[in-house]
Amino acid sequence: MNRKWKKAVTAGVLLTALAGVSLFSVASAAEVEKEMYLGVVNGQVKGNQWVEVTRTLPSPELYRETESAKLPEELRIRHASARSGDNGSLWLTVTQDLPGGERASVTVKAALWVDGSKTVVSYREEGLDVVVSVPAALRQVVLRSDTPVTLTVPAGWRGPVRIIMDIEGGRRAGNT
Repeated sequence: MNRKWKKAVTAGVLLTALAGVSLFSVASAAEVEKEMYLGVVNGQVKGNQWVEVTRTLPSPELYRETESAKLPEELRIRHASARSGDNGSLWLTVTQDLPGGERASVTVKAALWVDGSKTVVSYREEGLDVVVSVPAALRQVVLRSDTPVTLTVPAGWRGPVRIIMDIEGGRRAGNT
């Protein structure tokens, strides 16, 4: 039986003259949902087309599993793209369509911690998803971002934006 456990992170931005940013951690019904308000922020216009908002998360954990029976062998980040970062980290970008055909994105530099030790991130892209391989864990698996996240929205955008970073922990295909 291929069991999966699901935790998700949602980043949202409301862009007017100032931007108010909230980050939500959403999990399955058995998990706890939490919201991290990032406060009122100003964005920087890039190329007269985009506004970039950079903020540090109040809680750096994007994914955490400590229940030994649920420790994942891999993490799947839905609808994401990735590139390797420095010191074994990973840059994840999730892009979402906005009404009217425009796009917004959130970019996060993530590090993988297994049993309290930082490990080099090994990943592959499968279709629209990024799959991170997790070394054998005994106590906990944590995917965290210790650097500011970057939210990018069209310069002329007015209204709410909600970008969901859906992270699922599970077994590798073929393992039970």
